[in-house]
Amino acid sequence: IRIVGVGHHASKGLRGGAVIDMDAAQSTILTAISAAEELAGERIREVMVNVSGGGLASQTYSVEAPVSGREITEADLRSVLSQGNGIEQPEDRELLHCIPVGYKIDATRGIRDPRGMYADMLGVDVHIVSARTAALRNVATCVQRCHLDIEATVAAPYASGLACLVEDEIDLGVTLV
Repeated sequence: IRIVGVGHHASKGLRGGAVIDMDAAQSTILTAISAAEELAGERIREVMVNVSGGGLASQTYSVEAPVSGREITEADLRSVLSQGNGIEQPEDRELLHCIPVGYKIDATRGIRDPRGMYADMLGVDVHIVSARTAALRNVATCVQRCHLDIEATVAAPYASGLACLVEDEIDLGVTLV
């Protein structure tokens, strides 16, 4: 990643990560985007939205898929992970992330990468992160009013972890405050 421009502005129209004033939030976004565009000498068209409010919640689920005693392939991993993405959320919540946290083959847990192994059943524990649909729509509406497309929506705690932790810390487990 190469940073070519930065824009920032005091947050207005938001409280606790949730939109409380659409016009003020839109103005804040436009001001920050304009400053970044000026420094970069480029027009910004797409953004990644970092969500810190909106009632973020997470849960861990286990899903399994049969592999019938054959070698586990990348397609098998995609298949079992897609089951995690398909876990029904309550009507008022939207899925942000489906993060694999550990695999199991048959009854053996703690598998880091099951590709190339043989098993009857492939399982994965997934960490699901969701937010309230209405809160996400409010943020999206503000961003879209600024003539920006949303490339992705990311939970702020997850983005912070990805930005500042190294692989060893992630493997050992950490608390990010």
